[in-house]
Amino acid sequence: MKLRVVVSVLAVLMIAGAASANLLVNGSFEEGTGQGGHLDAAAITGWTWWGGGWWANDAGAVEDGDWAVKRWESGTGMYQDFTATANTAYDISLFGYDGSAEPLVDRYLNLSVEWFDAGNNGLGSSLIGTLSPGGPLDTWTELSGQSVAPDNTSYGRIVIVTGGGGSAAGSLYFDSASVTQAIPEPAALTLLGLGFLGLNYLRRKTRRS
Repeated sequence: MKLRVVVSVLAVLMIAGAASANLLVNGSFEEGTGQGGHLDAAAITGWTWWGGGWWANDAGAVEDGDWAVKRWESGTGMYQDFTATANTAYDISLFGYDGSAEPLVDRYLNLSVEWFDAGNNGLGSSLIGTLSPGGPLDTWTELSGQSVAPDNTSYGRIVIVTGGGGSAAGSLYFDSASVTQAIPEPAALTLLGLGFLGLNYLRRKTRRS
């Protein structure tokens, strides 16, 4: 009984760990060339971008590692494709930062995911979250949500866009992007059940000793 419980728990933990691995390359923007400079002279591994910006290591404006991305214009963006499976749920996350030195005015950050088939035809998209002016300053805010890949999905694309109106001003930072396959509900329930089995075994063992 003891061996079977231990083996089952380990198996479920391995499945859960595999499902939660980040599907993005260089999600924390650490790898590449041109750190500390303008994005038009940089090459951030795994990412494609348009518009101006800075590969920043400003004090307090890095959520993970040594580098983040800074934007001070509207109409800029970055994206990365990842392999996806149809009818599978994915957790999408990004951290954004609005600093008090250059607070956002009429400028925002949108995080979204787009789905494509093998012929590169768009199948749909989901807005995951928005960082808007008026939120907490000098604080990293997580934009997160879940999206299910539709039928015929071959790959997904995480898209990070800055926009704004005519009076837009201020700078924003973002860091720590991730896309993970959501742990299926049956696996979560199995893990919970195995936990109860393990606790029950330990309780009975304690009573016998």
